[in-house]
Amino acid sequence: MSVNHHMHPRNIYKTPPNFVKLALEYPEFKKFVKQDLSGKISVNFKEREAVLALTKALLQNDFGLSLTLPENRLVPTLPLRLNYILWLEDLLQLEPLAKKEPVHGVDIGTGAACIYPMLAAKKNNWNMLATEVDGVSVEYANTNVASNELTDLIKVEQVTSDSVLLNLMDRNEDFDFCMCNPPFFSSEEELQCSPERNPPRNAPTGCKAELVAPGGEVEFVKRIIDESIQLGTKIRVYTTMLGKKTSLKQLQTYLAEKGKQIPSLRVGTSEFCQGHTTRWGLAWSFLPGLVLPDLVKTRKKNEKKKAPAVATLKNCPLSNAVEKLNALFKELEIHTKLIKENPSKVEMSITAMRNTWSHQRRKRRANRKQNKGEGSDCVNGSDKDGDSSDSKKPRLDSKSDGEQVAESVSKPEEVESVFEKDSTVSEKVSPVSVKDPSQNGSNLSEKDKIEKMSTNNDDNEGCDDYIGNKWTEIDTLPLLTADLLLQNLGRDVMVAISLGEGCVGGWEVVHQIRQIIINKVDVKKD
Repeated sequence: MSVNHHMHPRNIYKTPPNFVKLALEYPEFKKFVKQDLSGKISVNFKEREAVLALTKALLQNDFGLSLTLPENRLVPTLPLRLNYILWLEDLLQLEPLAKKEPVHGVDIGTGAACIYPMLAAKKNNWNMLATEVDGVSVEYANTNVASNELTDLIKVEQVTSDSVLLNLMDRNEDFDFCMCNPPFFSSEEELQCSPERNPPRNAPTGCKAELVAPGGEVEFVKRIIDESIQLGTKIRVYTTMLGKKTSLKQLQTYLAEKGKQIPSLRVGTSEFCQGHTTRWGLAWSFLPGLVLPDLVKTRKKNEKKKAPAVATLKNCPLSNAVEKLNALFKELEIHTKLIKENPSKVEMSITAMRNTWSHQRRKRRANRKQNKGEGSDCVNGSDKDGDSSDSKKPRLDSKSDGEQVAESVSKPEEVESVFEKDSTVSEKVSPVSVKDPSQNGSNLSEKDKIEKMSTNNDDNEGCDDYIGNKWTEIDTLPLLTADLLLQNLGRDVMVAISLGEGCVGGWEVVHQIRQIIINKVDVKKD
């Protein structure tokens, strides 16, 4: 389920970018955009260069920034980064944080892109100190700062891994905030996909220094917290972004323990929502009188949990129910883990890394055509499954292999490709020939073609994978984690599904799994 509606209200990507216009404006991105005979626009985000080309196009188009990156460094996504910057803007309006310019901030682990300092400097004219331990990333960060003429506002410094912030102790200047996007993984082994989980569906990027730290993001941020206690108000508010909600809870507990000895310690939280992905922000400060907003909704101690989604397997012994569900989950590539088992009930957990159950009819149709050696779907929209209505309205489909598709022309009768396979940076964009009944067979002007394609694109979903930050950085969070309870009811078995934590999906996905069980196994709703 998309969480775009929860994106920061000032985020310009709440209205997603138009891929067609970007491709026509930026030839480097155009090389990775394809248009099929039905008029669909697609970008294969399994290609790292396609990911980078889109980020470069958006940076240049929306912020006037250029970007240079080496091969094996993290490619940043803008909606997520911009959400973080906007949250900092909100924090700096709070009393007693609010003050007149200039604002001074610290970016811990800025990376080769130096993306946060460049956005902060370009958008808000903030002064930024960007620290980094990796020499190659420092070199490229300096190159990016210089090429964008931001050396007056941004200073990049290489630091050692001995400390995170204590190198600031002897500086004469104080800072308004620090920010951090900490390494997610605790080891190289965790970085690799285990046999029980699917590989990332989109191009992963980043080197060991950017992705791995002992203890992962929790231990890394604990170091920042410990050093912040020594620095005190030298930094007025400390912030970090987190990839797991479970990490947020652990660190809130850690800060609460520290707060028992430090009465002035104040803590706040936020959520960064984009596409199908949520990240979490954690802030703390030692400034007297500061109240930090707590924007993450957490269940109170005595608050009831949401009732599980329930279905009933009729005339089915418990052992058969377990067997049927295990077979179903294996077919859907959903990992299962047995928690507890006895004659009356079975408890298990399930983990789905991606959606493998949607568009089953389309997949069967594609498999049949592939087996018969046929080409792509027929343009007139008719097929053997009788799904002819699909061609009568614009549609956007997201393919599970990482290819993003956006419907660009409604009811096309004749389409020439806008984006040639051998397109280069220097070539001009090929015109589109669209025979539209509303135009009495006449060709549209190039301006009208662009407007028509832009209008028919479902932009709010057209770049969900980009907005969701799922194809640039390692897709570490599963789509769904859930707990299943199978209860023996005599001749029947009740199946209760409860949403777990640390996943990007929600209750909508839980109910999808429940419906799959209803459809695939002989069940009756409770």
